Amino acid sequence: MHVRLYVRSAIVSVMLVPLLVLPVWAQTTKEQKYLYTIGVLSAQGAILTYTSIGAVADGYASHAYNNSQALHLLETFVETSSRVKESLNALMTANLVAGTDIHYINILSTAYNHLIAEATAFQLFIRTGDQAHVEVYEANRQQASNVIEQIFKLAREAR
Repeated sequence: MHVRLYVRSAIVSVMLVPLLVLPVWAQTTKEQKYLYTIGVLSAQGAILTYTSIGAVADGYASHAYNNSQALHLLETFVETSSRVKESLNALMTANLVAGTDIHYINILSTAYNHLIAEATAFQLFIRTGDQAHVEVYEANRQQASNVIEQIFKLAREAR
């Protein structure tokens, strides 16, 4: 099995999180501050989930995690990411967001879709040993990375 180390991307991701919080209090209403906080925490969650899934895959490849440990961690990421995605979708369904917030939530939801698919694919690899699941894992990992970069781009534009 070939799993690349993602330490560099993890460090860069963690270093860029502060960019997301710079324009926070420039917004005026209480509701806007709540929505901004939800957005920042959701973005942070996506970034940390991305790095955590990679760390579990690396740990599994290096035998730091056994099957049971890796499956448990990945299932935790799938469950929490699914809840975040459902919560973001509930904001949309309840018409609590408008304008650029809709676009931002759509991007976050896309990121979480890829993170869920990434973790699920690696779970399937652990269970079956089928290398095709690693390819799905890698493809979703790359897509998640691309979407997270879009989140950073939006944060830079908001400043």
